[in-house]
Amino acid sequence: MMAGRMVSDADEHSLMVKEAVGESLSLTQAIAVIMMGVCGLLMSGVMPVLMGGLVDLHRLDPSQLGVTAMAEGLVMGLSTAAASAMLPPRGLRLWAVGSSLALALLSGAGAWASGAVVIVLRAMAGLPEGILLWISIGMIARHATPERMSAVLLAAMTAAQFVLALLLTLVVLPRFGVSGGFIALALGSLMAALAAAKIPSSYAPLVKPVGESSAPPLKGWIALAATVIFTASFPAVAVFLQPIAHQAGHGAQIARLALTLSLLAQLIGGGVATWIAGRIHYLPVLLGGSAIYVGCWAVMGVPEPSWAFIAAVAVTGFCYLGITPFLVPMLIEADPSRRAAMMGGGAQVLAGALGPLVSSQLVSRSNVDPVLWLAVTLMLSGLAIIAGLYFVTRRQRHLRQLVVVPQDVS
Repeated sequence: MMAGRMVSDADEHSLMVKEAVGESLSLTQAIAVIMMGVCGLLMSGVMPVLMGGLVDLHRLDPSQLGVTAMAEGLVMGLSTAAASAMLPPRGLRLWAVGSSLALALLSGAGAWASGAVVIVLRAMAGLPEGILLWISIGMIARHATPERMSAVLLAAMTAAQFVLALLLTLVVLPRFGVSGGFIALALGSLMAALAAAKIPSSYAPLVKPVGESSAPPLKGWIALAATVIFTASFPAVAVFLQPIAHQAGHGAQIARLALTLSLLAQLIGGGVATWIAGRIHYLPVLLGGSAIYVGCWAVMGVPEPSWAFIAAVAVTGFCYLGITPFLVPMLIEADPSRRAAMMGGGAQVLAGALGPLVSSQLVSRSNVDPVLWLAVTLMLSGLAIIAGLYFVTRRQRHLRQLVVVPQDVS
Protein backbone atom coordinates (compact mmCIF):
# COMPACT_ATOMS: atom_id res chain seq x y z
CA MET A 1 0.00 0.00 0.00
CA MET A 2 2.86 2.33 0.84
CA ALA A 3 4.58 1.50 -2.47
CA GLY A 4 1.39 2.33 -4.34
CA ARG A 5 1.16 5.64 -2.54
CA MET A 6 4.79 6.42 -3.41
CA VAL A 7 4.17 5.71 -7.09
CA SER A 8 1.08 7.87 -7.01
CA ASP A 9 3.01 10.75 -5.44
CA ALA A 10 5.80 10.37 -8.00
CA ASP A 11 3.33 10.35 -10.87
CA GLU A 12 1.64 13.44 -9.52
CA HIS A 13 4.99 15.20 -9.09
CA SER A 14 5.95 14.38 -12.69
CA LEU A 15 2.79 16.10 -13.89
CA MET A 16 3.72 19.38 -12.20
CA VAL A 17 4.85 22.40 -14.20
CA LYS A 18 7.86 23.54 -12.21
CA GLU A 19 8.15 27.27 -11.58
CA ALA A 20 11.33 29.15 -10.70
CA VAL A 21 9.27 31.70 -8.74
CA GLY A 22 6.47 30.43 -6.50
CA GLU A 23 4.80 27.06 -6.23
CA SER A 24 4.62 24.68 -9.18
CA LEU A 25 1.33 24.27 -11.04
CA SER A 26 -0.52 21.07 -11.75
CA LEU A 27 -0.71 20.03 -15.39
CA THR A 28 -4.43 20.83 -15.44
CA GLN A 29 -3.80 24.33 -14.11
CA ALA A 30 -1.00 24.95 -16.61
CA ILE A 31 -3.16 23.82 -19.55
CA ALA A 32 -5.99 26.10 -18.43
CA VAL A 33 -3.58 29.04 -18.12
CA ILE A 34 -2.26 28.35 -21.62
CA MET A 35 -5.85 28.36 -22.89
CA MET A 36 -6.30 31.89 -21.55
CA GLY A 37 -3.41 33.11 -23.67
CA VAL A 38 -4.65 31.15 -26.67
CA CYS A 39 -8.04 32.82 -26.40
CA GLY A 40 -6.44 36.26 -26.14
CA LEU A 41 -4.32 35.68 -29.23
CA LEU A 42 -6.79 33.70 -31.34
CA MET A 43 -7.84 36.62 -33.54
CA SER A 44 -4.26 37.42 -34.57
CA GLY A 45 -3.97 34.19 -36.56
CA VAL A 46 -7.16 34.60 -38.58
CA MET A 47 -7.23 38.38 -38.88
CA PRO A 48 -5.90 38.36 -42.48
CA VAL A 49 -8.76 36.06 -43.50
CA LEU A 50 -11.57 37.83 -41.63
CA MET A 51 -10.41 41.37 -42.31
CA GLY A 52 -9.52 40.52 -45.91
CA GLY A 53 -13.04 39.13 -46.28
CA LEU A 54 -14.53 42.37 -44.97
CA VAL A 55 -12.43 44.31 -47.50
CA ASP A 56 -13.63 42.07 -50.34
CA LEU A 57 -17.24 42.72 -49.27
CA HIS A 58 -16.57 46.48 -49.07
CA ARG A 59 -17.48 46.43 -45.39
CA LEU A 60 -13.97 47.67 -44.62
CA ASP A 61 -11.72 49.94 -46.66
CA PRO A 62 -8.13 48.73 -47.28
CA SER A 63 -6.85 51.82 -45.46
CA GLN A 64 -8.96 50.81 -42.43
CA LEU A 65 -7.44 47.33 -42.34
CA GLY A 66 -4.17 48.51 -40.84
CA VAL A 67 -5.97 50.88 -38.48
CA THR A 68 -8.16 48.04 -37.20
CA ALA A 69 -5.17 45.81 -36.50
CA MET A 70 -3.36 48.73 -34.90
CA ALA A 71 -6.27 49.66 -32.64
CA GLU A 72 -6.79 46.10 -31.35
CA GLY A 73 -3.09 45.44 -30.90
CA LEU A 74 -2.45 48.78 -29.21
CA VAL A 75 -5.21 48.34 -26.64
CA MET A 76 -4.24 44.71 -26.07
CA GLY A 77 -0.56 45.58 -25.60
CA LEU A 78 -1.28 48.49 -23.27
CA SER A 79 -3.69 46.46 -21.16
CA THR A 80 -1.20 43.59 -20.89
CA ALA A 81 1.62 45.94 -19.92
CA ALA A 82 -0.56 47.87 -17.46
CA ALA A 83 -1.81 44.67 -15.84
CA SER A 84 1.76 43.35 -15.55
CA ALA A 85 2.95 46.59 -13.94
CA MET A 86 0.02 47.41 -11.67
CA LEU A 87 -2.28 44.47 -10.98
CA PRO A 88 -1.39 42.07 -8.15
CA PRO A 89 -1.41 38.43 -9.34
CA ARG A 90 -4.59 37.61 -7.42
CA GLY A 91 -8.23 36.95 -8.33
CA LEU A 92 -7.08 35.41 -11.60
CA ARG A 93 -10.16 33.21 -12.10
CA LEU A 94 -12.52 36.17 -11.88
CA TRP A 95 -10.42 38.15 -14.34
CA ALA A 96 -10.31 35.18 -16.72
CA VAL A 97 -14.05 34.43 -16.72
CA GLY A 98 -15.05 38.07 -17.10
CA SER A 99 -12.55 38.73 -19.88
CA SER A 100 -13.53 35.59 -21.84
CA LEU A 101 -17.22 36.47 -21.75
CA ALA A 102 -16.59 40.09 -22.73
CA LEU A 103 -14.44 38.95 -25.64
CA ALA A 104 -17.14 36.53 -26.83
CA LEU A 105 -19.69 39.36 -26.86
CA LEU A 106 -17.43 41.75 -28.78
CA SER A 107 -16.38 39.14 -31.35
CA GLY A 108 -19.97 38.10 -31.96
CA ALA A 109 -20.98 41.72 -32.50
CA GLY A 110 -18.45 41.92 -35.35
CA ALA A 111 -20.67 39.67 -37.46
CA TRP A 112 -22.92 42.63 -38.27
CA ALA A 113 -20.39 45.48 -38.17
CA SER A 114 -18.76 47.44 -40.96
CA GLY A 115 -16.52 50.47 -41.35
CA ALA A 116 -15.63 52.41 -38.21
CA VAL A 117 -17.76 50.12 -36.05
CA VAL A 118 -15.37 47.25 -36.82
CA ILE A 119 -12.47 49.37 -35.65
CA VAL A 120 -14.24 50.28 -32.40
CA LEU A 121 -15.28 46.70 -31.63
CA ARG A 122 -11.80 45.28 -32.25
CA ALA A 123 -10.23 48.06 -30.18
CA MET A 124 -12.57 47.21 -27.29
CA ALA A 125 -11.74 43.52 -27.73
CA GLY A 126 -8.09 44.34 -27.10
CA LEU A 127 -8.80 44.99 -23.40
CA PRO A 128 -10.04 41.49 -22.42
CA GLU A 129 -7.49 39.95 -24.79
CA GLY A 130 -4.72 41.77 -22.94
CA ILE A 131 -5.96 40.56 -19.55
CA LEU A 132 -6.07 36.96 -20.75
CA LEU A 133 -2.53 37.25 -22.12
CA TRP A 134 -1.35 38.76 -18.83
CA ILE A 135 -2.55 35.64 -17.02
CA SER A 136 -0.53 33.36 -19.31
CA ILE A 137 2.56 35.56 -19.23
CA GLY A 138 2.47 35.45 -15.44
CA MET A 139 3.10 31.71 -15.53
CA ILE A 140 5.72 31.91 -18.29
CA ALA A 141 7.78 34.63 -16.57
CA ARG A 142 7.95 32.54 -13.39
CA HIS A 143 8.93 29.30 -15.13
CA ALA A 144 12.36 27.68 -14.80
CA THR A 145 12.74 27.55 -18.62
CA PRO A 146 10.58 30.45 -19.85
CA GLU A 147 11.46 30.04 -23.53
CA ARG A 148 10.09 26.49 -23.40
CA MET A 149 6.78 27.60 -21.86
CA SER A 150 6.61 30.51 -24.29
CA ALA A 151 7.01 28.01 -27.15
CA VAL A 152 4.27 25.84 -25.63
CA LEU A 153 1.90 28.83 -25.49
CA LEU A 154 2.70 29.84 -29.06
CA ALA A 155 2.37 26.25 -30.31
CA ALA A 156 -1.00 25.86 -28.59
CA MET A 157 -2.09 29.22 -29.98
CA THR A 158 -1.01 28.19 -33.46
CA ALA A 159 -2.81 24.84 -33.21
CA ALA A 160 -6.02 26.64 -32.28
CA GLN A 161 -5.51 29.22 -35.04
CA PHE A 162 -4.79 26.46 -37.56
CA VAL A 163 -7.95 24.56 -36.69
CA LEU A 164 -10.01 27.75 -36.81
CA ALA A 165 -8.43 28.88 -40.10
CA LEU A 166 -9.09 25.46 -41.60
CA LEU A 167 -12.73 25.55 -40.47
CA LEU A 168 -13.12 29.08 -41.79
CA THR A 169 -11.60 28.23 -45.18
CA LEU A 170 -13.35 24.91 -45.75
CA VAL A 171 -16.66 25.22 -43.93
CA VAL A 172 -17.61 28.52 -42.32
CA LEU A 173 -16.72 31.14 -44.95
CA PRO A 174 -18.11 29.22 -47.96
CA ARG A 175 -21.39 28.51 -46.13
CA PHE A 176 -21.91 31.38 -43.71
CA GLY A 177 -19.59 34.10 -44.99
CA VAL A 178 -17.39 36.41 -42.93
CA SER A 179 -20.16 36.95 -40.36
CA GLY A 180 -20.04 33.25 -39.54
CA GLY A 181 -16.30 33.62 -38.98
CA PHE A 182 -16.87 36.16 -36.21
CA ILE A 183 -19.45 33.89 -34.58
CA ALA A 184 -16.92 31.04 -34.63
CA LEU A 185 -14.41 33.35 -32.94
CA ALA A 186 -16.96 34.15 -30.23
CA LEU A 187 -17.59 30.44 -29.58
CA GLY A 188 -13.87 29.97 -28.96
CA SER A 189 -14.00 32.64 -26.23
CA LEU A 190 -16.94 30.88 -24.58
CA MET A 191 -14.86 27.68 -24.40
CA ALA A 192 -12.09 29.64 -22.67
CA ALA A 193 -14.58 30.90 -20.08
CA LEU A 194 -15.31 27.29 -19.10
CA ALA A 195 -11.58 26.52 -18.76
CA ALA A 196 -11.03 29.62 -16.60
CA ALA A 197 -12.40 27.79 -13.55
CA LYS A 198 -9.30 25.54 -13.55
CA ILE A 199 -6.58 28.20 -13.46
CA PRO A 200 -4.81 28.97 -10.14
CA SER A 201 -6.38 31.71 -8.05
CA SER A 202 -3.07 33.58 -7.70
CA TYR A 203 0.67 33.60 -8.49
CA ALA A 204 3.60 34.25 -6.17
CA PRO A 205 4.87 37.86 -6.41
CA LEU A 206 8.11 38.47 -8.30
CA VAL A 207 11.09 39.46 -6.14
CA LYS A 208 12.67 42.80 -7.04
CA PRO A 209 16.20 43.82 -6.04
CA VAL A 210 16.49 45.89 -2.86
CA GLY A 211 16.25 49.61 -3.51
CA GLU A 212 14.77 49.27 -6.99
CA SER A 213 11.29 50.21 -8.14
CA SER A 214 8.83 47.79 -9.68
CA ALA A 215 9.78 49.03 -13.16
CA PRO A 216 12.52 47.30 -15.19
CA PRO A 217 16.05 48.78 -15.19
CA LEU A 218 17.45 50.70 -18.17
CA LYS A 219 18.74 47.58 -19.92
CA GLY A 220 15.33 45.99 -19.45
CA TRP A 221 13.65 48.93 -21.17
CA ILE A 222 16.15 48.79 -24.03
CA ALA A 223 15.46 45.07 -24.43
CA LEU A 224 11.72 45.77 -24.48
CA ALA A 225 12.23 48.45 -27.16
CA ALA A 226 14.25 45.97 -29.23
CA THR A 227 11.44 43.44 -28.82
CA VAL A 228 8.89 45.94 -30.14
CA ILE A 229 11.00 46.93 -33.14
CA PHE A 230 12.00 43.36 -34.02
CA THR A 231 8.54 41.80 -33.72
CA ALA A 232 6.75 44.71 -35.43
CA SER A 233 8.15 43.35 -38.70
CA PHE A 234 5.96 40.21 -38.58
CA PRO A 235 2.48 41.81 -38.44
CA ALA A 236 3.55 44.61 -40.79
CA VAL A 237 3.54 41.95 -43.51
CA ALA A 238 1.00 39.47 -42.16
CA VAL A 239 -1.94 41.87 -42.01
CA PHE A 240 -1.42 42.69 -45.72
CA LEU A 241 -0.95 39.07 -46.79
CA GLN A 242 -3.98 39.00 -49.08
CA PRO A 243 -3.20 42.31 -50.84
CA ILE A 244 0.44 41.19 -51.26
CA ALA A 245 -0.79 37.95 -52.83
CA HIS A 246 -3.10 39.87 -55.19
CA GLN A 247 -0.27 42.15 -56.29
CA ALA A 248 1.93 39.13 -57.00
CA GLY A 249 -0.83 37.72 -59.21
CA HIS A 250 -2.42 35.24 -56.79
CA GLY A 251 -6.09 34.96 -55.80
CA ALA A 252 -7.70 35.04 -52.38
CA GLN A 253 -7.75 31.23 -52.18
CA ILE A 254 -3.95 31.13 -52.57
CA ALA A 255 -3.58 33.64 -49.74
CA ARG A 256 -5.90 31.62 -47.50
CA LEU A 257 -4.13 28.36 -48.30
CA ALA A 258 -0.76 30.01 -47.60
CA LEU A 259 -2.02 31.26 -44.24
CA THR A 260 -3.37 27.84 -43.29
CA LEU A 261 -0.10 26.10 -44.18
CA SER A 262 1.80 28.82 -42.35
CA LEU A 263 -0.09 28.00 -39.18
CA LEU A 264 0.73 24.32 -39.68
CA ALA A 265 4.41 25.22 -40.15
CA GLN A 266 4.24 27.27 -36.95
CA LEU A 267 3.30 24.12 -35.08
CA ILE A 268 6.46 22.45 -36.33
CA GLY A 269 8.50 25.54 -35.48
CA GLY A 270 7.03 25.59 -31.98
CA GLY A 271 7.97 21.95 -31.51
CA VAL A 272 11.54 22.67 -32.60
CA ALA A 273 11.73 25.69 -30.27
CA THR A 274 10.47 23.58 -27.35
CA TRP A 275 13.09 20.92 -28.08
CA ILE A 276 16.08 23.29 -28.36
CA ALA A 277 15.01 25.54 -25.45
CA GLY A 278 17.74 25.54 -22.83
CA ARG A 279 20.19 23.93 -25.27
CA ILE A 280 21.13 26.87 -27.50
CA HIS A 281 21.67 30.58 -26.90
CA TYR A 282 19.03 32.98 -28.16
CA LEU A 283 21.33 35.09 -30.38
CA PRO A 284 22.19 32.51 -33.10
CA VAL A 285 18.53 31.50 -33.22
CA LEU A 286 17.41 35.09 -33.82
CA LEU A 287 20.19 35.72 -36.37
CA GLY A 288 19.46 32.58 -38.41
CA GLY A 289 15.70 33.04 -38.31
CA SER A 290 15.99 36.66 -39.44
CA ALA A 291 18.10 35.71 -42.46
CA ILE A 292 15.48 33.17 -43.55
CA TYR A 293 12.68 35.70 -43.05
CA VAL A 294 14.34 38.26 -45.32
CA GLY A 295 14.74 35.65 -48.06
CA CYS A 296 11.08 34.62 -47.84
CA TRP A 297 9.85 38.23 -47.99
CA ALA A 298 11.92 38.68 -51.15
CA VAL A 299 10.10 35.74 -52.75
CA MET A 300 6.69 37.06 -51.68
CA GLY A 301 7.34 40.43 -53.29
CA VAL A 302 7.85 39.20 -56.87
CA PRO A 303 5.48 37.44 -59.32
CA GLU A 304 6.58 33.88 -58.61
CA PRO A 305 4.49 30.72 -59.16
CA SER A 306 1.76 30.14 -56.60
CA TRP A 307 3.66 27.26 -54.98
CA ALA A 308 6.66 29.54 -54.34
CA PHE A 309 4.46 32.15 -52.64
CA ILE A 310 2.77 29.49 -50.50
CA ALA A 311 6.13 27.94 -49.57
CA ALA A 312 7.62 31.31 -48.60
CA VAL A 313 4.66 32.15 -46.35
CA ALA A 314 4.82 28.68 -44.78
CA VAL A 315 8.54 29.02 -44.00
CA THR A 316 7.95 32.39 -42.34
CA GLY A 317 5.39 30.63 -40.15
CA PHE A 318 7.98 28.04 -39.12
CA CYS A 319 10.53 30.75 -38.33
CA TYR A 320 8.02 32.88 -36.41
CA LEU A 321 7.34 30.24 -33.79
CA GLY A 322 10.89 28.97 -33.95
CA ILE A 323 12.48 32.27 -32.92
CA THR A 324 10.01 34.43 -30.96
CA PRO A 325 10.16 32.27 -27.77
CA PHE A 326 13.87 33.13 -27.58
CA LEU A 327 13.05 36.78 -26.98
CA VAL A 328 12.11 35.78 -23.41
CA PRO A 329 15.61 34.66 -22.33
CA MET A 330 16.95 37.81 -24.02
CA LEU A 331 14.72 39.90 -21.77
CA ILE A 332 15.72 37.91 -18.69
CA GLU A 333 19.43 38.28 -19.51
CA ALA A 334 18.92 42.06 -19.73
CA ASP A 335 16.82 42.12 -16.53
CA PRO A 336 17.40 39.08 -14.28
CA SER A 337 14.57 40.16 -11.96
CA ARG A 338 12.17 39.07 -14.78
CA ARG A 339 10.22 42.32 -14.61
CA ALA A 340 10.98 43.06 -18.27
CA ALA A 341 10.00 39.50 -19.17
CA MET A 342 6.59 40.09 -17.56
CA MET A 343 6.11 43.04 -19.92
CA GLY A 344 7.51 41.19 -22.95
CA GLY A 345 4.14 39.86 -24.06
CA GLY A 346 2.67 43.35 -23.96
CA ALA A 347 5.64 44.62 -25.95
CA GLN A 348 5.06 42.02 -28.66
CA VAL A 349 1.37 42.88 -28.81
CA LEU A 350 2.21 46.58 -29.09
CA ALA A 351 4.48 45.62 -31.95
CA GLY A 352 1.46 43.91 -33.50
CA ALA A 353 -0.22 47.31 -33.48
CA LEU A 354 2.69 49.50 -34.54
CA GLY A 355 3.74 47.31 -37.49
CA PRO A 356 0.36 47.52 -39.28
CA LEU A 357 0.00 51.21 -38.31
CA VAL A 358 3.26 52.19 -40.01
CA SER A 359 2.75 49.88 -42.98
CA SER A 360 -0.76 51.21 -43.57
CA GLN A 361 0.74 54.67 -44.10
CA LEU A 362 3.02 53.34 -46.85
CA VAL A 363 0.57 51.39 -49.01
CA SER A 364 -1.89 52.36 -51.69
CA ARG A 365 -4.52 50.43 -53.59
CA SER A 366 -2.02 49.83 -56.41
CA ASN A 367 1.16 49.14 -54.42
CA VAL A 368 1.72 47.26 -51.15
CA ASP A 369 5.39 46.36 -51.74
CA PRO A 370 6.65 49.03 -49.28
CA VAL A 371 5.47 46.87 -46.36
CA LEU A 372 8.10 44.27 -47.26
CA TRP A 373 10.90 46.86 -47.20
CA LEU A 374 9.55 48.22 -43.93
CA ALA A 375 9.57 44.73 -42.41
CA VAL A 376 13.21 44.14 -43.36
CA THR A 377 14.21 47.50 -41.88
CA LEU A 378 12.39 46.85 -38.60
CA MET A 379 13.78 43.34 -38.21
CA LEU A 380 17.39 44.30 -38.85
CA SER A 381 17.13 47.36 -36.59
CA GLY A 382 15.73 45.34 -33.70
CA LEU A 383 18.32 42.65 -34.26
CA ALA A 384 21.13 45.21 -34.10
CA ILE A 385 19.91 46.44 -30.70
CA ILE A 386 19.59 42.85 -29.41
CA ALA A 387 23.12 42.02 -30.54
CA GLY A 388 24.42 45.23 -28.97
CA LEU A 389 22.77 44.38 -25.65
CA TYR A 390 24.26 40.90 -25.75
CA PHE A 391 27.82 42.14 -26.26
CA VAL A 392 27.42 44.87 -23.60
CA THR A 393 26.11 42.32 -21.09
CA ARG A 394 28.88 39.88 -21.92
CA ARG A 395 31.53 42.60 -21.51
CA GLN A 396 30.06 43.70 -18.17
CA ARG A 397 30.09 40.10 -16.96
CA HIS A 398 33.70 39.69 -18.10
CA LEU A 399 34.77 42.89 -16.30
CA ARG A 400 33.11 41.75 -13.07
CA GLN A 401 35.06 38.51 -13.25
CA LEU A 402 38.31 40.46 -13.60
CA VAL A 403 37.70 42.52 -10.48
CA VAL A 404 40.22 41.53 -7.81
CA VAL A 405 39.28 42.15 -4.19
CA PRO A 406 42.32 43.57 -2.32
CA GLN A 407 43.75 41.22 0.28
CA ASP A 408 44.84 42.34 3.75
CA VAL A 409 48.51 41.22 3.88
CA SER A 410 49.53 43.08 7.04
